[in-house]
Amino acid sequence: MKHLRVPATSANVGPGFDTLGLAFEWFLECYFTKLPENGTLEMEIEGFGKKYIPVTKENIIYKAYDRVFKYKNIETYGLKININNSVPIARGMGSSSSAIVMGILVANSLLNNILTQDELLQLAYELEGHTDNITAALLGGFITSGVVNGQVKAVKFNIPGNLICTLIVPDYELSTVKARKVLPSEISFKDAVQNNINTSMIVSSLSKGDLKLFSQFLTDYLSQPYRAPLVKGITKIQEIARDCGFLGACISGAGPTIILFTEKNKSTDLEPIKKILKDEKINFTIYKDINFINYGGLDLLSKVR
Repeated sequence: MKHLRVPATSANVGPGFDTLGLAFEWFLECYFTKLPENGTLEMEIEGFGKKYIPVTKENIIYKAYDRVFKYKNIETYGLKININNSVPIARGMGSSSSAIVMGILVANSLLNNILTQDELLQLAYELEGHTDNITAALLGGFITSGVVNGQVKAVKFNIPGNLICTLIVPDYELSTVKARKVLPSEISFKDAVQNNINTSMIVSSLSKGDLKLFSQFLTDYLSQPYRAPLVKGITKIQEIARDCGFLGACISGAGPTIILFTEKNKSTDLEPIKKILKDEKINFTIYKDINFINYGGLDLLSKVR
């Protein structure tokens, strides 16, 4: 069987709503092979979601897989796939994007890499509906992306090697649909200008590896102030994050995971942050010293064996 990994991701990085994404060294993994009879499916899942993710053709990985064959007007190959999911679901870590990218890359592999990078990006975007997670999952690194005349465009920067993070993953789910419903239809001109400034400075600082500058422009004005009531403790944690030795904190994706950016080998103190979460009566898991990666599923596809 062939082996493939696709990274988990964080989108809406700081002020970069629907445009900035990062890839974690944390993977959705599968082993797969072609079955002799077209249209057949044998699927097994281990890890997060094992008890409720369908192992039928309603599975998001299979839907993405099937979409590639329909796009190329080829009868869908039979598929045997064993999935190991270490990525928490509906927590703001790009689990749906990782699944979509996996399905597309599995199909592309069995079709002898018939699709171009642009086609892979386009198909993933059409299935997911936004670009920041899927571009990071496919390409890795730090990504700024958007859509022009219906076509996905993405620019990748390498993430500085001394930037790592701590993830606080609550025990409750938050769907992207619910998180989008709380967003306003309009914001003030002042907030729009400041968000543009912060986003441009985030891109510039990370591309130059200037983490001190990066830490000064993480504040978002488009989405996180309105989503804060859905992510318990986030406002208080953002207020004290730098005093605790972190570069800053923000909601990962649509939430509820909170990402604390850290400079490698710098001392940090999680105790005040844990107290905030406990005062909010939240059960949570903390993952420390998570690395970012400058490669994605497309790079790992070339290593399938």
